[in-house]
Amino acid sequence: MATKKINLVQLTWLRGLAAFWVICSHVNRAAEVAYTPQDTASNSVILSILNLGTLGVALFFTLSGVTLLVSNQGISTESPLRFYIKRFFRIWPAYFIALLVYIAAGFLFREWYIGDPGLWVAEQFMKEYSGADVVLYSFLAFNFSGPDGLFNNAFWSLPVEFQYYLIFPILILLLNYFGIAGPLVFGALIYIAYRSGLLDLHSNLVFIFAFTFCSGISIGALYQKLNFRFSLLFFSIASTFIIALNVLLVNEIVPIEAFVFIPSEWVFFGVSAVALVALATFTEIRLPSTLQKFMVHYGDISYSTYLYHNLVIGFLVLGIPFWGIYDPTARLLYLFLPTLLITYFLSFLSYRFIELPFMKLGRIVSQKNLSLHRLRKPEI
Repeated sequence: MATKKINLVQLTWLRGLAAFWVICSHVNRAAEVAYTPQDTASNSVILSILNLGTLGVALFFTLSGVTLLVSNQGISTESPLRFYIKRFFRIWPAYFIALLVYIAAGFLFREWYIGDPGLWVAEQFMKEYSGADVVLYSFLAFNFSGPDGLFNNAFWSLPVEFQYYLIFPILILLLNYFGIAGPLVFGALIYIAYRSGLLDLHSNLVFIFAFTFCSGISIGALYQKLNFRFSLLFFSIASTFIIALNVLLVNEIVPIEAFVFIPSEWVFFGVSAVALVALATFTEIRLPSTLQKFMVHYGDISYSTYLYHNLVIGFLVLGIPFWGIYDPTARLLYLFLPTLLITYFLSFLSYRFIELPFMKLGRIVSQKNLSLHRLRKPEI
């Protein structure tokens, strides 16, 4: 199936928005508990509204499916090996370096932390682990057998997305033979197999969210075929409605049982992500130039943002008793604003000096593989 390279900037800044929601969710979770007897938990209406981290992760999965297809980076125009090489260099080096940073940071956190080790923000640094666990995490295979929640509790989504890349060749074949229905049916069958008990891992989220990645591929293929576009007004109303439903759900104002045809919150977030990505893909969205430039830039560094934000939150938590920041409003601002700023700085450095060089290396290695393949190919 031939593909045309398309750059949909709204998908890039939507990825940045997803990363921002993840940060808001985790800051909210870190702020809602007390770490010492003198401490006071903080509650924020704004952060409660922005507590959409799981929706953000589902957006990452869906966006990966769309952008791999429409940006002409998929294997529809190249060999699976070249695709795997570029995906490996795109994802794994930055992740592995972040893993080493979290392992080293854990020694400092355990030395300085004085609160309950079972609290969410502390547990990721305080849990005991073995060398075998480090190997499992290094190979992004810990969702097969566990343990989960080590080093950085946001790492859970990375093996899921990496494993979706492994089935990407299959999805392209299905797309070529069966059209946009191919990936959609494949994602549905994986979920049905999981619900029937045929598929079972330590973490089954790779099966639960598979339909998001598969749907993203179908959305990308449909976009390449159709000239249809939503109006900006329809996009604004529909996306606001979807986000509002997610806000009501995560704040337990509307229970999941109210959505009678959706079996779990995970599926609800996944369906919402697919709908939001489809709306954004088929809408021409023009932001003011300065805002769009920043949003695209924030989307570019969103992977590193996801990798390092929990590190920043964890070490800011250490400062609450150290500096005596016990006023609820002050500690909330202390956790939120520096998390955004410091995470941005770390993410920019990671993107500039880790992600980009390894992406370039991946292109070089994949190109050499292509050249070697051509040299070995017999002349007809």
